[in-house]
Amino acid sequence: MRSWHKKLVLLVVVVSTLLSSAFAETYGELQNRIANAKPAEVVAAVRESSLVKSDAQLRSLLQSKEPIAKRASSMRDWVGTRAWAATIEPKRDGKAIAVTAKRSRLYIDQTEKAKSNWLENAFKGLQFNFPQPRFSSNQSPFDGLFGGPLLVQIMWGLLALAGIALAWFAIQHIRTVQSRKRVATAILEEDEPERTVDEWLAQADALAAEGRYRESVRCLYLATLLRIDEAGVAKFERSETNWEHLARIEASNKLPSEIEFRTPTKAFDRIWYGFIVRGQVDVDEFRAIYQNIRQSLQGARR
Repeated sequence: MRSWHKKLVLLVVVVSTLLSSAFAETYGELQNRIANAKPAEVVAAVRESSLVKSDAQLRSLLQSKEPIAKRASSMRDWVGTRAWAATIEPKRDGKAIAVTAKRSRLYIDQTEKAKSNWLENAFKGLQFNFPQPRFSSNQSPFDGLFGGPLLVQIMWGLLALAGIALAWFAIQHIRTVQSRKRVATAILEEDEPERTVDEWLAQADALAAEGRYRESVRCLYLATLLRIDEAGVAKFERSETNWEHLARIEASNKLPSEIEFRTPTKAFDRIWYGFIVRGQVDVDEFRAIYQNIRQSLQGARR
């Protein structure tokens, strides 16, 4: 009984994964649609795309109050980054999907709690290998209702209902995971402590020494945002994304003309969200970006 239950749960998770990937638009397809489109057409295409449901960055850009040309440019940059990242990810075959499904919390939770699961309790005592009775020419198949083939049909009907119920639970689980991912796109996690500029710089050095270059770049990027906040250019908001910070920084009338922060933001996207890390060279480049912006802000105060 427990083996059958595991297989059914695994089947539901695999089918849900395949269906969601089969009908969803890819970033590469969206990139091709907006490559040569006008700014208004770019915004409209992004708003209609199915990717908006699971991509908090695209939703934040749609809700941004910056000029439509800048919003369209930011959308092209973000979609291009995600499309580029997708090309370097290993292709997943059916076996890989099954392995991922077995690691799913839905699968683990259902199998570990099988003794208390309502589905097992409902089918407790039922057996699947029912002997097929032989009927004589004058015997009806409905004779002996609880020992004949009618009971087998009822059981298969119950199994179908159980499959539908498991599919519903799988869909709810996927939605929960996606909502958690959307919250995680903020520049800082909700439970992450606040740090000063010097503390972020020290954290960046410590992470780089451990070979954690991606995390080190994030610390340097955050230190730069805090330095911009201290200069009174744009306030640092921990719940906002990097693109929301960029929009407010570029809109500030206190931003020195020599500071160009869009290129560092694109580079941060590739490293942090796209997982495209070259190593220490990324850390060195972002440390240089921090130093240059700090010097420009100090010069603007004089």
